[in-house]
Amino acid sequence: EALRQHLQARTSALSAGQAKDLPRPDAEPWQQADQLPEVLAASCAQLGLEIRSGGWAELDELQRFALVKLSHPGHEHRNLPRALAEFGLLAEEP
Repeated sequence: EALRQHLQARTSALSAGQAKDLPRPDAEPWQQADQLPEVLAASCAQLGLEIRSGGWAELDELQRFALVKLSHPGHEHRNLPRALAEFGLLAEEP
């Protein structure tokens, strides 16, 4: 709350106006540890990647957020395979 008030005070004199409050995320795909988001599943399928079973639930919220953002349509997905590997999510090849 103190940071919010500080930012509003610091931006009140700006020509664009005072900083506005952002809505708090609620029930976003990255907040659902029990279900792999469809957008991520689709991007992995497009790239021929398979996420290991149970891996999504093991990630923290920030890691899940990053993967959802990297998998959005229109994104090049250049860093998605690297992030999946870094987070230990790629399924072992047979």
